[in-house]
Amino acid sequence: MESRGKENFTEVFLNNLKCETKRYEIGDTKVTALFIRVNRKSKTFFARKRIEKNIRYFVLGDYPQMTLKDARKKAIDFISDIEENEEELRKKNKENNLPSVKTFFYEVYLPRHAQRMMSEKSKNYVEMSYRKYVDKYIGFKRLDNVTREDIERIQSEALDISKQTSNHVLVMLKTVFNKAVEWRYLMFNPCLGVKKFPTQARSRFLRPDELSRFFKELTSEPRTNIKNFVLMSIYTGQRKSNILSMSWKDIDLTNKLWHIPKTKNGLALDVPLIDEAVELLQRIKPKADSEWVFPAESKSGHYESPKAAWETLLKKLDLTNLRIHDLRRTMGSYEAMADINLPLISRTLGHQSFQSTQIYARMNVESVRSAMTKAVDLMNSRASKAAETA
Repeated sequence: MESRGKENFTEVFLNNLKCETKRYEIGDTKVTALFIRVNRKSKTFFARKRIEKNIRYFVLGDYPQMTLKDARKKAIDFISDIEENEEELRKKNKENNLPSVKTFFYEVYLPRHAQRMMSEKSKNYVEMSYRKYVDKYIGFKRLDNVTREDIERIQSEALDISKQTSNHVLVMLKTVFNKAVEWRYLMFNPCLGVKKFPTQARSRFLRPDELSRFFKELTSEPRTNIKNFVLMSIYTGQRKSNILSMSWKDIDLTNKLWHIPKTKNGLALDVPLIDEAVELLQRIKPKADSEWVFPAESKSGHYESPKAAWETLLKKLDLTNLRIHDLRRTMGSYEAMADINLPLISRTLGHQSFQSTQIYARMNVESVRSAMTKAVDLMNSRASKAAETA
């Protein structure tokens, strides 16, 4: 990571920092332990302090969700805690009071953090990743005996599956050991300095000729849930989990709004509904006998697993290399082709990037609805042309 020295942090200075492909960091002259790391998607505050031969490092939060004032206070508190507890931590380590990685993971991390802060799906994924990729290598080790080399070995083993899997495991380990530092079990995180493997961002979306075949096939599709789920995915551009758990109580057809109480990033989101989405919901509602828009005989009461129906639909259409998530990407792609600006696309998809402008996009739902309408209009236009020339 490139270091660009130190500057006096101000709100104006932080707002003007440019997100770039190559990561860089800048230190604060007022609170010397405070730094900000900037990459192509985010600006993240962290605190760093060298104690003897060890570097203490702790992520504080993303800007502007975390204010400069709060970041400075947390950085000062972090350094104060380190200095106050340095001797206590050394004594604790010498007395062999530290738990093993396995004990810490199951008896401390999961109940204290994962069970309270993660969805059940995310928690189960974290547990599976630990059992499959971590436990056999470092589960038996005491927390303070885990080295950077151990982390890199686990990372390499997971790489045999895929780069994405390896990166997910690394993120999980960083979080676990960050909590160990935060809760004063450790003085530093052994994952410090271990980098993710570069991955190629997926860019697959429905092309005009594919859209034409999709809309035509869905017209005659007898399975209501998969038909309506796919259409709603295209019309809203939202994540699969949010659409599957779509509830009538969160839909305001009068004002054409869908309120998602919690998205993947933990935030609530108000999604403007375009006319096609409203018409679809109005067709579904008279027959509704459930609180869910897509009801099913499942534990949750709503449609949970469209995978088999999706695969059947793809076979009918003779389409390959198309995932359900690509329906979401289709909305963003056609917005871009319709010359919609990037902050509005970010707002449509509920991303946390473009942080300094996102708040203004959220205030104006009409502009977002217009952007989504343009995208679907372009889809329909190109699909029709493709059908005419077929």
